[in-house]
Amino acid sequence: MKVLFLDVDGVLNNSHTRVSPDGFFGTDPHMVLLLDRIIQATKCQVVLSSAWRHHKPSMAYIGKMIHGGLLSKTGDAENGHRGREIQDWLDEWNDLATDKVERYAIVDDDSDMLEEQLPSFFQTKWETGLTEETAERIIKHLSD
Repeated sequence: MKVLFLDVDGVLNNSHTRVSPDGFFGTDPHMVLLLDRIIQATKCQVVLSSAWRHHKPSMAYIGKMIHGGLLSKTGDAENGHRGREIQDWLDEWNDLATDKVERYAIVDDDSDMLEEQLPSFFQTKWETGLTEETAERIIKHLSD
């Protein structure tokens, strides 16, 4: 199984994304299309690693955007370290599931990943969010 660990802020939106009347950032339609391209090209499952995972309406919103919905979300590490949260999810999944994770990618604008995760890490920038170049690199990585 292939998995994409997805952050939202700085990936599916950027510094130019419109803010909703209630003060929340939305998503950029072009970046959502890029995410869909990754999912369709690689048949990966999406695990939400974003802080959006703590807000039920945000989870529902992201789930509707993703064809097939979300597979899961990461839990919380004691120290709040994103890389540790992802590794905990991978360890638990591979211990319990019959469909093991063979390949994964992490897309996030923060860089708090574990050293062994760096070859699978694709960092975006808050100013741009997910770009076509990064999407293509993720597709290549998950397809190799």
